[in-house]
Amino acid sequence: MTDHLLQLLGLIAATVIFWRAEHALNIMAPTMRFLLRVAFWLIVVGSAAFAVRIWQGYVPSVGVVLTLSGVALLLSGERRQKVRS
Repeated sequence: MTDHLLQLLGLIAATVIFWRAEHALNIMAPTMRFLLRVAFWLIVVGSAAFAVRIWQGYVPSVGVVLTLSGVALLLSGERRQKVRS
């Protein structure tokens, strides 16, 4: 039961990461810094590879699922909000 739950949560997080990071990569301006482009490209490819690995039966650890969930939430957050002090 726990293994299936970890797989499900990991797959959901990897899918959200792929969806959000791929969209961000597609809307980047041509003048965007090269390192930022490479970072997002690696996030997209890594999340797709991780989703495939889960489909093949890999069971991620709790730490990996928490990290993936955090990255998914960071990519899903609104980035145009003003910081209030």
